[in-house]
Amino acid sequence: MPTLTSDQLRSWDRDGFLVLRSVFSRSEVDSYLAEVDQLVQNRAHEAGETTVDVLLQPDNSQRMLLCDATEADLAYPYKVNDLFISFAPCRRLALDPRLRGTLDTLISGSAVIINSLSLRMGSQQAMHCDTFYMPPPATDKMVVASICLEDQVPQAGPLVYYAGSHRIPPYRFSHGEIHAVPEEMPQALGYVHSSLDAAGLEPASFVGNAGDVFIWHSQLFHGGMPIEDPDRTRKTLVVHYWRREDMQPDQVLEDPETGGFIMNRGHPPV
Repeated sequence: MPTLTSDQLRSWDRDGFLVLRSVFSRSEVDSYLAEVDQLVQNRAHEAGETTVDVLLQPDNSQRMLLCDATEADLAYPYKVNDLFISFAPCRRLALDPRLRGTLDTLISGSAVIINSLSLRMGSQQAMHCDTFYMPPPATDKMVVASICLEDQVPQAGPLVYYAGSHRIPPYRFSHGEIHAVPEEMPQALGYVHSSLDAAGLEPASFVGNAGDVFIWHSQLFHGGMPIEDPDRTRKTLVVHYWRREDMQPDQVLEDPETGGFIMNRGHPPV
């Protein structure tokens, strides 16, 4: 298992993210991409209940079963949801010991996959904290890994983030919790941006190479930059993890191949 250095741990506490270079080899990444491509090509027969979000516009997506998606649908930027549930290659990559040891250290427990997003192009997602949508059972015990599946370029809509933004106290919605109330999002985002300005924090982008992994804290404020060149892809596997120790036994399944853990759940509805 990899061991984080004291400098890496200090960087994590200060900045809310880590960059791990060359966690996976190019041949491993290429092999995984070939398996994903085969699944997409044979989706009518092999995709089962897996869903895909087709990003018709940066702020307008349509969810459908992957098996029903046409070539015209997949010409848009899209993200395949939760491949970890039924696709063993996804679990092998996301639960690889070279990555899992770091995740376990950062959340002081055993990492459990709760969600995965497979992107072909940049997400162009609006700025947000992941706790708006999937707050962990225990405070700060969620971590996210973005695995680069190819060499990235700035024109492909890279990840954008605010280093240190995880230290901003979370916005509390009207129910007293940190998960989003949709109609209150303008106030929540206004609070975060005001806090960023007060702290003097500036945005930065991440452009990685195949096999690199960008890991971020659940409270890190981040999103996706606009795609400048629609011919450039940003193939990425983004995986969200909670801590096993905070979950009920029936919520967790052990993956027999890797010895890691996944959430016991079904595919999201269309």
